[in-house]
Amino acid sequence: MKKMVVFLLAITAILFGTSLSAQAALVTITFDEPGIEIGETISTQYSSQGINWSGSNSITVGSAFSNPFPPFDAATPKILQYDTKPTNGVIILSTIADYFSIDFRRPASAGDITLALYNGTDLVHNYGRIGWDGPDWEHYTYNGEYGNFNQIILACGNKFVMDNLEVNMVPIPASLWLLASGLIMLIRTSKRNG
Repeated sequence: MKKMVVFLLAITAILFGTSLSAQAALVTITFDEPGIEIGETISTQYSSQGINWSGSNSITVGSAFSNPFPPFDAATPKILQYDTKPTNGVIILSTIADYFSIDFRRPASAGDITLALYNGTDLVHNYGRIGWDGPDWEHYTYNGEYGNFNQIILACGNKFVMDNLEVNMVPIPASLWLLASGLIMLIRTSKRNG
């Protein structure tokens, strides 16, 4: 009887585990969130949302008053500045993602913005130049066409700014843990019977 109960629990866990799906989480960062100050260097301020910045250059929150760049939207004056040239920065995600978008611009002088996506140490895609056609803000979107990623590497031969970062995080589904535990119970039951 005990074996039958374990077997039924294992089957239930497997069936229930395959029916659940993970809920992706769209994270939006405008740099206007409470507690983010102009002149503040950005690194781990958004770690509770699963996003951190790393880089050898100064990555600070700015406004129209602290640099020659106008804000993306006059109602939301804070933007993220990559302050040195050449500049680079890595956006590190706590889990994999399948989508992101940013608004960006750079000065009128030389320096194309380049983008590469990584999953761990594996290159997902190297876009090279993501475009810049004038003094206005540009928008870039990645829809997962080359695979999931957990690092966004942006580089430029000049200073540049970004705003309105959106990332769609894809967590490891709880159903995977439930499915795995059901399979382990089945294997243990079959070894005891065999």
